[in-house]
Amino acid sequence: MQQHLSSNCYKEKSMRITWPDGTNVEANFYAKDESKSMVAVQQNKLARPADVARAKERWHGAFDRLEALLA
Repeated sequence: MQQHLSSNCYKEKSMRITWPDGTNVEANFYAKDESKSMVAVQQNKLARPADVARAKERWHGAFDRLEALLA
């Protein structure tokens, strides 16, 4: 998922990415307190329910790997 066509960052709190497949990803970053933060990700323009299911699996896997790295 590292390849992208274009991206924009806004005030270091959000990011918009267009993937090569034409889908868009919006990531919003939030500070929860001094030692914790949160990211909310939404992927748009998925064509079929099967694409949505695959994207959810990939995002869950990516965040599981991130959590393991940060532990």
